Amino acid sequence: MINQSPLTILDVSHNYEGIKVTLESIKKMTTGKLNLIYGTSSDKDISKIFSLFDDQNEYYFTEFNNLRSAKVDDLEVEAKKNNLKGKYFHNINSALKSAQKSVNKEDTILIFG
Repeated sequence: MINQSPLTILDVSHNYEGIKVTLESIKKMTTGKLNLIYGTSSDKDISKIFSLFDDQNEYYFTEFNNLRSAKVDDLEVEAKKNNLKGKYFHNINSALKSAQKSVNKEDTILIFG
């Protein structure tokens, strides 16, 4: 936890099983809207992972400065396949700033991937 209001959590889950457990746990312990900042490596099963994402959440998809990073264009394609609306960023700092501007104090920001 890096902030209490809004609750902001960093998590290292990066594969299907880990992300599934993380999302189940977060939903049990929070009450406001869930805002997910997600970036991943291109070698992950993005299609399977995106099947875990609920269309009621807010999404901030991002990439990181590494050759292994999945690009936001690829994340956008997968998000559309899963009817997820999101915003897309080329770096995590921009994604976090956008989420912080959009949330209420009772909401949660989860940064993972």
